[in-house]
Amino acid sequence: MKSYSKPLIIGLITLVSIGFIGAGQAHKQGGPGFNLDRMSNRLDLTDDQRAQVEEIVASTRPEMNELREAMKENRVRLDELKQQETFDEDRIRELAGKQGELKAEMMVLRAGQRNQINAILTDEQRGQRDKWRGNRGKGGCRRF
Repeated sequence: MKSYSKPLIIGLITLVSIGFIGAGQAHKQGGPGFNLDRMSNRLDLTDDQRAQVEEIVASTRPEMNELREAMKENRVRLDELKQQETFDEDRIRELAGKQGELKAEMMVLRAGQRNQINAILTDEQRGQRDKWRGNRGKGGCRRF
């Protein structure tokens, strides 16, 4: 019985790893956080609406990228602090607070994006979007 446990564990770890890699790759296909093709198809956007959404997303992309990079760097610093032998509570609190501020900035930026996109949708499209938002976790839309 014990001779099977090592290959079984290795196999399980491999399968789980492949699943995580695949999930990460699927998210990267549309870029971080926004999938215009999915939105366009589900809401049947006109060419004009699609162009407007592209412009909205493009106008906030530099700031979004800066925030993502700052959050990533901050996480690395937090991880480094957690690895140290001495516990520096003040520094960890400082970085954790900074991470919260960065996250809040990103949330505000996304809310502004959504508000601008909402303004170009028809009532019917807004209804469809709201229906998908209500299905979160059930295979419905998560981002728009």
